Amino acid sequence: MEVVIDYPSKKAKELRKILELERMKRERSEVRLRSSRGKLRIRITAKDPSAARAVANTYLKLLNVLEKVDSI
Repeated sequence: MEVVIDYPSKKAKELRKILELERMKRERSEVRLRSSRGKLRIRITAKDPSAARAVANTYLKLLNVLEKVDSI
């Protein structure tokens, strides 16, 4: 199963660098990160749907926290 998250952000490149660290922790899924023109694209491929959803939720929560920290 594949999940794609398109996340618009002015700091897409900076977010991508932070998410690279999270990507290294994942064993059951493959995560590809790309940033261009103010958009961060996260492509998650996993063998089972529950793993793909779990990874997607982790990345969305992490992005949410990073955006809040940046706005403080």
